Amino acid sequence: CEVSDCLCGDSESVVLNGNIDGFTISDNRIHDNNNIGIDMIGFEGTAVHPEEGYEGNLYDADMVRNGKCFGNVVYNISSDGNPAYLEDGEYDLCADGIYVDGGQNIEIYNNYVHNCDIGIEVATEHSPDDNTLFKVSGVDVHDNVIVDCNGWCGLCFGGYDENRGFTEDCEFHNNTLVDNGTHIVVQRSKGNRIYNNLFVGGDADVEFSEDCAEGDMINEFSGNKWLTREEALDGFKSKIDGVGSTFVPDKQEID
Repeated sequence: CEVSDCLCGDSESVVLNGNIDGFTISDNRIHDNNNIGIDMIGFEGTAVHPEEGYEGNLYDADMVRNGKCFGNVVYNISSDGNPAYLEDGEYDLCADGIYVDGGQNIEIYNNYVHNCDIGIEVATEHSPDDNTLFKVSGVDVHDNVIVDCNGWCGLCFGGYDENRGFTEDCEFHNNTLVDNGTHIVVQRSKGNRIYNNLFVGGDADVEFSEDCAEGDMINEFSGNKWLTREEALDGFKSKIDGVGSTFVPDKQEID
């Protein structure tokens, strides 16, 4: 599908929400919208069990889970100019190209994301104090190309402050991030692996949130590589074995 030129308000361009177990989002072109491009949501209360007579966790089916998001081209996604994000006379630039907001066990790969406020984000906006399920786990983000996401960053994971749920036991690897303001922002998270990513250009490679406790941002970084644009110009690809994305957009997309 092609989804473009949408005025989303505080909703999203393409969204899966509620009791969705098993799905594929692939080969779409999502662009020029004023909020999130693709969103996979959990814990919004869309598919909560009735309290009476149910003995399990009321939210155990209220999440998008066990699916794949691949081969999508997402670009020009920004909340700039969206009145739903106007705060004190300024727009909060927080629109993701691809967002997992409470989803579980999702593979995100071979997507080409450029010129968004945030390229790809994996988090939940809910508090674990309200329910033990309110966290994100089992998300594998790999072999994506994320370019020119300067509203905030290329890749972001973890709850946005000390009261949000953790992103845990996820992997972020073999992604290529080019000319993003900050390539990766770490928020409330633990036990994630960030490895073999290639950073080209940009102002900073990794930034840790000041709104989260240092002890709540413990993850494993290994094998990542940062190059200047000059070092990477030859072939626009990594020359280091195992580092960077194996996904190369076709010539039309590169142009």
